[in-house]
Amino acid sequence: MKSWLLTIVFLISAAFTFAQNTPKVYRTKNGSNISKNIPYQEQYQFEEFNPGKVYFRNGRIANARLNYNLFYGEIEFIDTKNDTLLLNDQDFMDSIAIGSEIFYYLPRQGHIREIKNYGKVRLGEKQVLAVLDNERESAYNHYSATSAISNYKTFSNQNGSQWMKPSDNVVFKRKSIHFFIDKNKQFYIPSKASTLKLFRDNSKEINDYIKEQNIDFSKQSDLTKLLEFCNSL
Repeated sequence: MKSWLLTIVFLISAAFTFAQNTPKVYRTKNGSNISKNIPYQEQYQFEEFNPGKVYFRNGRIANARLNYNLFYGEIEFIDTKNDTLLLNDQDFMDSIAIGSEIFYYLPRQGHIREIKNYGKVRLGEKQVLAVLDNERESAYNHYSATSAISNYKTFSNQNGSQWMKPSDNVVFKRKSIHFFIDKNKQFYIPSKASTLKLFRDNSKEINDYIKEQNIDFSKQSDLTKLLEFCNSL
């Protein structure tokens, strides 16, 4: 009897854990207001706009209430009129802090959150609500918008503007894209080549480790393991 109870508890716990780790998927009709179809909390990194600091390269620091918008892939702020806007002067900013979280700006990509600093290299993550189209994913980014998300007939990504038919069902899901960030805040797509370039003094040991551990550069757990190894050399 006890063994059966333990088995049931284990299955319920496993199902609950799986549900927690499974990315949420949202479906909305093209032409509808996606800000109403997707819960507000799911459109942002944080549950609310939190006090933060914007650090400029000239030493200036600006205080504001900030949050990361998963549609735009950029940080927004609330101004004195209580309007929600995207940040300007991105090229003059060094970094942005929201609580303990640090973000850096990558032109044409948006803001990248620092996951961990390994000294020579930081591991960064860009999280977005991605559009799924026939199992292909592309980030929904509309950088020129500074007001609430409204009706749309196109979405913009790295491939430019993409038209969708008015009857299309649009499917959104959270997606994470990772980056290596060096001391000069230069960004690299994680790969064997970029890793060996960043740690060229230990290229042989790292090359062997990548082969032995069968590192998957699309997995955060593997990237963390790899950077911990590189940092130990």
